[in-house]
Amino acid sequence: MGNSICDRFQNDDVVCPAKLRCNIFTTGAVDNIDHNPSSTTAKGSLHGTAISLFQHPEVDNLGTDREGIFINENLKRDNIKQLPERYSIVTPVILPKEPAAVPL
Repeated sequence: MGNSICDRFQNDDVVCPAKLRCNIFTTGAVDNIDHNPSSTTAKGSLHGTAISLFQHPEVDNLGTDREGIFINENLKRDNIKQLPERYSIVTPVILPKEPAAVPL
């Protein structure tokens, strides 16, 4: 199943939940997750990103189902395909040192 999901991500050129519906207003939120335990028994810290997607159906627009995922039972089950690096490598953003010119 994992390889079939990875195939779907590559075909769609985006990583998103399989249950996400088409043709519906969707918003997203991104937040950093930083856990740096201060106790002496802690084993390590975690730095990550949380991404949430929210869909907003309306009475006259519930969206449409996406095409189902074909699960190929002939694929090897011992190895999961790797996603392209561009799905996991995020280039850093550098803030400008000069103040931004905001029109009034």
